[in-house]
Amino acid sequence: MIINHYNNKKMKTIVFAALMMLTSAFSMAQISSEATYENCSIGYKFLTGQFDVPQDFGKAMKYFTIASKGTGDFKWQAITYIGYCYFNGLGVPQDRQYAVKLFEQSAPMGNEFAQLYLYYLYWNGEYVKKDKAKAEYWWNQCKEYFDVEQMKNYIIELYHPEVKFRGY
Repeated sequence: MIINHYNNKKMKTIVFAALMMLTSAFSMAQISSEATYENCSIGYKFLTGQFDVPQDFGKAMKYFTIASKGTGDFKWQAITYIGYCYFNGLGVPQDRQYAVKLFEQSAPMGNEFAQLYLYYLYWNGEYVKKDKAKAEYWWNQCKEYFDVEQMKNYIIELYHPEVKFRGY
């Protein structure tokens, strides 16, 4: 049977559309799973542009948002990353007040980066009312995780996303 040029072109279009639908369905199945760790890890790769993945803040937010609906410690890590993105306007409009709210969600769940950020923000009264007692509380929660040099670097990165991401 001979397929003329028109039918061949039409068939290619149909096959391409079918492949795109299958690819999309497969991706959605992976994304919608409760694999919080995997989604958070993929989001991190897009956030930092590491591991041969191009930096894409929109995609990072997509994966962090999915991970934030999961369970376990990486849920809180994802919420902290989302806060970081809102703090700096990475893939979303900058909203530092909302970022603080996200840090306040994940810090009590043990996320040491959210704790460190809240310590710094409360100590300096930035985007929150200055509160030395809250600052000291968050300091006591996070100080066992970082040395002073690490703390300085992470606070610098909070305010300056153009600094090479070191990961957290």
